[in-house]
Amino acid sequence: MPYAIINNIRMHFEVSGKGDPVLLINGLSAPAASWALQAKALAPHFMVVTFDNRGVGETDLPGEPMYSIGQLADDAAAILKHLKLSRAHVVGASMGGAVGMELALRQPRLVRSLTLACTWVEGDARFLHTLESWISLAYRVPIEERYRHVLYPWLFTPESSSRRKRTSSSLPALDGLPAPDEGRGHRAAGPRGSWRGTARG
Repeated sequence: MPYAIINNIRMHFEVSGKGDPVLLINGLSAPAASWALQAKALAPHFMVVTFDNRGVGETDLPGEPMYSIGQLADDAAAILKHLKLSRAHVVGASMGGAVGMELALRQPRLVRSLTLACTWVEGDARFLHTLESWISLAYRVPIEERYRHVLYPWLFTPESSSRRKRTSSSLPALDGLPAPDEGRGHRAAGPRGSWRGTARG
């Protein structure tokens, strides 16, 4: 696996295909491997660059407990510069879209085009509270339950959820489980990174 020291941390990235570069930026806690199908489809036509954001996948977890969208955008810019790519088509999904917007604002010459998927410009109070709840719950629920209880509600419609039986009885009791930061040191970019330093309006 290729690695590089980017902004004082070891970052993992992958490059496939040939042609105009396309940089794929992922969302909160998602590793570069989740771009596998898109990278395979794009590689016959483009040079595809994927990477693990700081604190995710094979990239080092930094010393600070929280980091901003701006820092993630600086990481993305540094990867392009490390690969000696002067410009790239940038695709950002979810939080990666916010990173892509910040990258375009900070380093417009690096961004040839910007494609945004399921992302946001500015979160309202409900959205920000949902992110806080998601992150808090993610580290309290046993890892084998996280997708079912933390991620699935984001993937299915309210109608789908209403047809399912209530699952609250199967949710493991949270009493006695560690708080989000206990026993983990630090965590990946959280909701503060999801709105601070992001484009508005």
